[in-house]
Amino acid sequence: AERTSTLKTVEDRLDRVRNSTYLPTLNLIDILTRPCVLENADRYTPRQCAIDTSWDEELSLQAEYAKTFQWFREMHIEEKLALLMDRLFYMAAMRKAVETAKVDSMNVVSHSLRSTISAIRRIGVDPVAFAILNAIIFTDYVTPYFCEKTSAILREEREKYVDALGLHLFEKYPADGASRLADYLSLTWSLLRDCCALRKNLLSTLPPSCFTSHILSLKF
Repeated sequence: AERTSTLKTVEDRLDRVRNSTYLPTLNLIDILTRPCVLENADRYTPRQCAIDTSWDEELSLQAEYAKTFQWFREMHIEEKLALLMDRLFYMAAMRKAVETAKVDSMNVVSHSLRSTISAIRRIGVDPVAFAILNAIIFTDYVTPYFCEKTSAILREEREKYVDALGLHLFEKYPADGASRLADYLSLTWSLLRDCCALRKNLLSTLPPSCFTSHILSLKF
């Protein structure tokens, strides 16, 4: 319960910063070497009207999200960069898919993430479940290039978040918690599949010099 509460608090802080006048830093090294913006989310002035974040902004904010995890802060800088270069896109895509699922619009996200958005609408992802799901996506990374300690930490953290999601869903849906959990985990697979098309579409439409294009091109 404490783990879930912490994740939800972090997401709330992310939303506060998203809807403020804060200007995200578009350089991973700069982000990793300065204090976490989310520790002082209240210091930023709220925007007069809500606007959706750009891909560059969202990727930067998801990197700030990563810095809230103690185990991430203790990783070597090269491993931090490798993890972020792989995971930031999926985390940002999931957040944009959830936002797009709330409205009926046609854009590169709704076109590329059709299966994911359809699943989100069918499941009815609640804010607490989304907070846990984001942590699952963040830790769902396997590579032979990480040291055994880091790989073990990622496996253990992901298992803890899957358990936390299961606990949340069983409490909310006692009769069909198991099937709900299966739906959520299936949602992460839909996201991975859809992101292949989304990556290609973004690389063909975004300026080659932008932060997002840089991260997506290095992914290949």
